[in-house]
Amino acid sequence: MITWSLGLMAYLLKLAEIYQCLEIMLRNIVILAIRNLLKSRTTSVINILGFSLGIICCLIIYFKVKFELSFDRYHTANENIFRVVRQTKGLGLSLAEGEWEYREGVYGGLPGEIKMEIPEVKLVTPVMDFDGIVKVPDSSVASGFELFKLDGKGALLEPAFFQIFDFKGTIFQWINGTAEEALKEPNSVVLTQNEAYKYFHGQNPMGKTLVLFDNINFTVTGIITDLPPNSDFPFKLLVSYISLDKLWPGFRQDWGGLGNNQCFVLLHNASQKAMVESKIKKIHAKHASKEQVENRIFILQPLREMHNDSRFGNFNNRVISKDIILSLICVGIFIILIASINYAIMALSRSGLRMREVGIRKVFGSRRSSIIIQFIGESFILTLIALNIGILCSKLILAMSPSFIGIPLTYPVPFDGFTIVFSMVLLILISSISGSFPALVVSAIQPIDILKKRILISQTGKLNFTRSMVVLQFTISLIMIICTIMVFKQLHFVNNIDLGYNKEAVFTVDIPNSDNAMFDRDIKLRDRFKASLLNNPLIDHVSFSSNDPAQSRSWTDITRFENQSEIRIVTQLVAIDTSYVETYELSLVAGKNITAVDSGKTILVNQQLVKELHFKNDYEAIDAQLNLNGDPNNKVTISGVVKDYYYESLRNKIRPTVLIGKPEWSNMAGIRLSLIDKKDYVRQLKSSLEYTKEIWESVYPDNLYEFTFLEDRLNAYYRNERLTSQLFNVFSLIAIFIGCLGIFGLAYFTCEQKSKEIAVRKVNGASIQSILVILSKNYAIWLGIAFVIACPVAWYAMQIWLKGFAYKTTMSWWVFVSGGILSLLVAGLTVSWQSYKAAKRNPVDSLKYE
Repeated sequence: MITWSLGLMAYLLKLAEIYQCLEIMLRNIVILAIRNLLKSRTTSVINILGFSLGIICCLIIYFKVKFELSFDRYHTANENIFRVVRQTKGLGLSLAEGEWEYREGVYGGLPGEIKMEIPEVKLVTPVMDFDGIVKVPDSSVASGFELFKLDGKGALLEPAFFQIFDFKGTIFQWINGTAEEALKEPNSVVLTQNEAYKYFHGQNPMGKTLVLFDNINFTVTGIITDLPPNSDFPFKLLVSYISLDKLWPGFRQDWGGLGNNQCFVLLHNASQKAMVESKIKKIHAKHASKEQVENRIFILQPLREMHNDSRFGNFNNRVISKDIILSLICVGIFIILIASINYAIMALSRSGLRMREVGIRKVFGSRRSSIIIQFIGESFILTLIALNIGILCSKLILAMSPSFIGIPLTYPVPFDGFTIVFSMVLLILISSISGSFPALVVSAIQPIDILKKRILISQTGKLNFTRSMVVLQFTISLIMIICTIMVFKQLHFVNNIDLGYNKEAVFTVDIPNSDNAMFDRDIKLRDRFKASLLNNPLIDHVSFSSNDPAQSRSWTDITRFENQSEIRIVTQLVAIDTSYVETYELSLVAGKNITAVDSGKTILVNQQLVKELHFKNDYEAIDAQLNLNGDPNNKVTISGVVKDYYYESLRNKIRPTVLIGKPEWSNMAGIRLSLIDKKDYVRQLKSSLEYTKEIWESVYPDNLYEFTFLEDRLNAYYRNERLTSQLFNVFSLIAIFIGCLGIFGLAYFTCEQKSKEIAVRKVNGASIQSILVILSKNYAIWLGIAFVIACPVAWYAMQIWLKGFAYKTTMSWWVFVSGGILSLLVAGLTVSWQSYKAAKRNPVDSLKYE
């Protein structure tokens, strides 16, 4: 027992001794590190600045990527939730061999059939989004209604929606009512808490009435909190899906049109996905032709991919592709790598000042491991300081510029366990990468060589290391510069391409619709509205239609019979009036415009439809008869052919389009301004908008006036690309700036090593220009090597990104040359300043000890 006790005491004393030694060693490392950092304040500030900028970028990218990958991942059954989407080839689509077209909308009758016939599906919920005007009955207002613009989107959905999507662990909850009861009956509506407060000014909204879809009364049956900001269901107002039976009778049994009706399913097991897809195909076969079944396939898209699958859209109209996320991660890695390389280069540039210190420490018994720990410890302390600065600055940036980063203020950026772990990994990674090579190189020198000054650059390997690191820095910077220029070039391309219509000085206003009983009254109001607007000389044209040329809404089948054969394709269907072509300045390439006399019997078609119906040319299509919507009794005649126009973003190919003379189907007025005096554009624009509002309020006093410029709608298509471009611009500038710090350090190192050579050359009559060439030529060579490496990498990366566009710019040679010249200028200016200082130095200062 005594022996055991003595052994334990000895063991504890040994542990205490080891702990004391470690404490002394760490204290010495910290003291020496702080002393060295304070001794070279300029170098320390440059290193801290580089590390801080790199860490800020990395943290912002981390929060951005984490936010984009968090969408709808919190639902309990997330792994088993799928969206039914469709992919189509053939059916007249102008697609290359093996290409598919991807859409989210399904037939109105599909969700009900899936629910009844596929037992592997546990739950089904259709979802149809909408927007528009909300009317709240108010006797204190002359019109009897208070009008509001729906903030965000509304949706028609079933109670099963909240059984599939439970939003577990989020801020979402039911304040009043339940999903089972609140969305059970027709004409029921559920509001978010903020919308309810806006409409009813703090009063209890339960049981009160809202008027939606122009003139239909709905009863408030539930109140919920806002849905989480990281959800692709940004709904503010929920309507019971069964209300469709009154709004659009027969829609839930329809197998003709494909609109914005989406369908989500919860499977018992995700492994049953293929089986469910095959059963959906059998259901489709019962309601469609053989050609449609073979060429239009319904597949299940996992919910976790909905936010990042660029083939399909979502209710946020905001898809961040996995390629973009991967690009951001690569940018973060590149920036941290550049910052770490900078530290290594700066450390090596000062290594000559520290070799004597290392030699003396080795003479007094210091081990190589302790010297390595000392160097890495200095890097660790610098990185720790930079990390604290980075966390503070990234927090401020996220709070002050949420729109720039793309993370809404309503999303609380969490400094949770994952963030702490990421920060610690970043700290260890940066300090290890940046400090390890200088530590290994300097600690390997023998004391006798150091004290006798027999150390040459070639012996330490510093020259080869710095060469390769600078080439790597140049390569990364060039890749980022070239990619940034290409993104800008593509955005310039989409902004300046001939759209097939004139987008300038055109805005649209939604027109209210009544039921069939009020049809004549609606027509008279529209005629009055149009006539009043045209009395203003600043307004050129007014047209009523179902949608403008910058959007697509309704799709149908159209059939041509030729030589006893049938050609059927899917086409966009747009209801227009006789002024549509003039208002949007479409180009009529054959035939003539529709007339009011032939309303509903004549159509205009685009050139793509002419091709896909196998007409030899545009003129052959004139006066041809087609069947609309698969109905042999619904015949229409082609009156004219318009030039193809881009009604969607340039990611999608132009599809066939039919413009039918049905102004009674219209729900939108397009207004073109003449803007006579271009110098007074702003005043005329303001005057025109105020005049339009005044006329609107006199004709439609019970409706809210809202307008949208055509250019704004087009800009929304490329919102993600613009955000990506902004981020890449900023990150590229930061990467270039950090790279310049490293090049500055290397230039300082080179000039220090060649100080005596420069002095000898000056004594022998060399000019400052010739010395500048000698000191700078290596950088030009290294930049040339980096250019050769960077060009194919940047080309490959941009080819992947441009795949997302059906119509894209070319990878021009000048993009690569511009990137190279820009890098050369930046590097040249950075090196030249340090080289000029070295060349101007008095040679006596360098030779006086020789």
